[in-house]
Amino acid sequence: LREIEGAEGRPRESLEVLPSLLEGAELGEVRLVVASLDPDLGAIDG
Repeated sequence: LREIEGAEGRPRESLEVLPSLLEGAELGEVRLVVASLDPDLGAIDG
């Protein structure tokens, strides 16, 4: 059981960290997309 917990413990930690990194990357990409689309949307609306 200790070996299993130890083996599962590391992936769980990495899985807990990866989502936060992915969320940060996704938010960054969304911000870049929105920033690049804002002028276009403004031009279309204007």
